[in-house]
Amino acid sequence: VYVPPRQVCGPCYKEMHELVEVATHGKIVSYTILRFQFLDPETGEKKPVPYGYGFFKLEGADNYFQHFMEVPKDESRLYIGARVKAVFSDEKHDSLKVIRHFTLVDDGE
Repeated sequence: VYVPPRQVCGPCYKEMHELVEVATHGKIVSYTILRFQFLDPETGEKKPVPYGYGFFKLEGADNYFQHFMEVPKDESRLYIGARVKAVFSDEKHDSLKVIRHFTLVDDGE
């Protein structure tokens, strides 16, 4: 189960036709915090700093994928294996742009 979905399986090269629903939450596999502001090539707007970028594994998925993540004021809360959930855009997108970013999930959620 790949996120995002793929047309062909990487290991066996078979066509993939079935869409499988996965959770909107998962865990941080790897991340970095960026403190240098630049223009986002997709929007043309300056990215607010600091911001995070990481690899995530959603529950129900077999692979990792990369996306933006929210950096909490207490950066020590970020760690490999921390639980996260997707924060969705208000706009409709037919791509991973529908996910605005990931945010940490408190243990009580």
